[in-house]
Amino acid sequence: MNLNPYIGQYIRVVTQDQEWFVGELLTAAPHGNDNNIEFEFNIISSSKDRNMRLGKLTEKNRDLKKNTGIHIVKSSEILEIEELDPRVQQGIKLTLNNVPDIADAYRSMSIDTLPNKIEFVKLEEPDKS
Repeated sequence: MNLNPYIGQYIRVVTQDQEWFVGELLTAAPHGNDNNIEFEFNIISSSKDRNMRLGKLTEKNRDLKKNTGIHIVKSSEILEIEELDPRVQQGIKLTLNNVPDIADAYRSMSIDTLPNKIEFVKLEEPDKS
């Protein structure tokens, strides 16, 4: 399986165990024959992570750690590749490059200037005559 044209792109990969992930293909390193090529992915989303967040872990996945980040996947593990639309890839890159740091924004806020009391009032309708 030749994935060299996809290096630097975000693609969706379905593995032999019917799991999937979306990640950026970083490198492809052959090790012997075509069935032993190792691909390095920066995984940003996976079905395993999604199942963890939704509490739908299967027995075989209970001990898994986070499934995002840099991972090596062998060509023999890959069942199917789906190329993402270029606009989707651009959106992923934009989002990843501009993720706001919410914790830092909170720390930089001056909580002394925030109101500590909130009042609700009913506004009267303006007279339409």
